[in-house]
Amino acid sequence: MTDGGKEKSDLADSSKEMDNESKDSSDSSDNEEMDIENDLEAPRAIPISLTVTMPQLKCEKID
Repeated sequence: MTDGGKEKSDLADSSKEMDNESKDSSDSSDNEEMDIENDLEAPRAIPISLTVTMPQLKCEKID
C-alpha cells in the first residue's frame, strides 16, 4: 500500500516539474527524459481507468 502512495506522489511531482520545464525550455533534452519517465509511470495509472470503462462498454454492447 505504501508503494502505491509513493508512486502517486511521484507522478504528481514529476508532472509538475515537467510542466515547469516545458514552459521554460521545450527544446531541452532533459525534458525528453522527463517525458520518457512519465510515460513509464503513467501506464500504471491508465489501465485502472481502462478496466473500469471497458466492462461498461461491453455491457452496453451486449444490451
